Amino acid sequence: MAGSAAKRAAKAKEAVARKYLPIIVGVELFYLVVRLVLRRATASRWHWAALAASTLVYTMTFGPTVEAAGGPPGIAEYFFDVMVLTLVAQTLGALTDYAWFVVLLVPAFCIFKIAQWFLLSPPPAIKSGDPVDEPPPKKTNKTKALKQRRR
Repeated sequence: MAGSAAKRAAKAKEAVARKYLPIIVGVELFYLVVRLVLRRATASRWHWAALAASTLVYTMTFGPTVEAAGGPPGIAEYFFDVMVLTLVAQTLGALTDYAWFVVLLVPAFCIFKIAQWFLLSPPPAIKSGDPVDEPPPKKTNKTKALKQRRR
């Protein structure tokens, strides 16, 4: 039983790796050819730095994305989101310099979540008066049950 679960997990990881690795390599080659070879007159050191940074992002996010395949959702979803945003930004970045602003969605999302957590609604542990957290007193339940029996 445990062996079959491990085999399923290994197959899921292999399928994810087979699916996303060619996409990553294709986008990297597209950026390299279009931006740094065909449009080399407008390419600068920043474009080479963007290529290196995106390669670093893929290196850091691909492993956790593959490892989380077939498992319960968790922090790996954020790694996947960062990887996809980088793919989009790099693909569009081959055509225009302004596409790299898409990457700013990650810190904007973090700021939004922090503001939502601290400013808009207190954390669940701090909320008071929540009827779900506090069980009703037992005496009240017994009294209601006795009244129901008498009727």
